[in-house]
Amino acid sequence: MAERKTKAPVAMPDEAKAETPQGDEPNAIEVTAKCERFRRAGRDFTRDVSTIRLAELTEDEFNLLYHEPMLAVQLTFLEEA
Repeated sequence: MAERKTKAPVAMPDEAKAETPQGDEPNAIEVTAKCERFRRAGRDFTRDVSTIRLAELTEDEFNLLYHEPMLAVQLTFLEEA
């Protein structure tokens, strides 16, 4: 049986370490494809904004998305429910 990766806290690249415009520490990303449809890190993206909590991503998944030139990625803060 394949071993399942656990989600570890994401270590953001230095250029991504910043506060959101609201002044809060980011806990999510907003991702938009620069084309009609694009798939990366096991997820489909379109020109509509997709919001993903950082806790749902491994460090490798975050880095794949953050550094992908076909995706626009912005750090954001989501209120806890």
